[in-house]
Amino acid sequence: MGLLDQAIQQAEQLYDSLVGDGDLTTENLSPYPRYTVAEIRSRKETPICGLALLETLMKRGDSTVIFRRLVRNGEVIKTGDPVAEIEGNGQAIVTGWQVGKSILSLVSQIYSQVAETINVLKSVDINVTHPHNLPVGYDKIIRYAVSSAGGYTYKTGLDENIYLTPEHTGWVKSLKNAIDFTNKEIGESRSVISVFVEVTDSEEVVLVDHTKVNYVYCKGFSIEKIKKLGETTKGWIKLIVDETVPLAEIKELRRAGVKLYQLNVNQFFQGEDLFTLNIKQ
Repeated sequence: MGLLDQAIQQAEQLYDSLVGDGDLTTENLSPYPRYTVAEIRSRKETPICGLALLETLMKRGDSTVIFRRLVRNGEVIKTGDPVAEIEGNGQAIVTGWQVGKSILSLVSQIYSQVAETINVLKSVDINVTHPHNLPVGYDKIIRYAVSSAGGYTYKTGLDENIYLTPEHTGWVKSLKNAIDFTNKEIGESRSVISVFVEVTDSEEVVLVDHTKVNYVYCKGFSIEKIKKLGETTKGWIKLIVDETVPLAEIKELRRAGVKLYQLNVNQFFQGEDLFTLNIKQ
């Protein structure tokens, strides 16, 4: 199942959870289905991403609802521009919008920020990724947005990848133990299971050298620390850095082994609504 299909499935689960046995507000306003024509417009200039998710939610309450996309995924739309036309069962449309408007805004904001950051870093071949701690129930939706913008996305389920945190390291007494135990246990599955290691100390990074680790996340490291690590490890370890390192300075860290720039996409989780639903009939 591709990322879009996974994101759609997750959006449907959110809809079912939020709507439950019915949308009381909408049903009380109009107890019987009423033919409705509406359009979605942008509130500000932005790239758009996620219309496929919104269409699914609009049709979740009634599959006969007609949804016409007026723009393509990733297209930059101007303030006030129409992005979709919808007609059919008004209850389904209004309920679908209550669930879908925040999702559409979320993925569009993530898409915009990831694409903008990628554009800054493309000259040094450092890719952009997301945090490991994505909001539960939205992880696949967020990964879809990151991937659509061209970012690097990885699975975040506890049953999907190995992500060693300082808590894991403390539990088994050392980072070396954690890595050794991990590589021994996953065995033949190593080719399909990625291993991420989160470190808070430079000395721990050196211990990772010559081990089967995909990426090392240098959480909160300064640019000076990363440069020193690059000299010590000869730039062979694939490092992930976050927004602790200013974007303007990250370009010079490519030789230190920095491969991924972790963008705080979770900041958009409760962001502004970028779109409006206008009822025309």
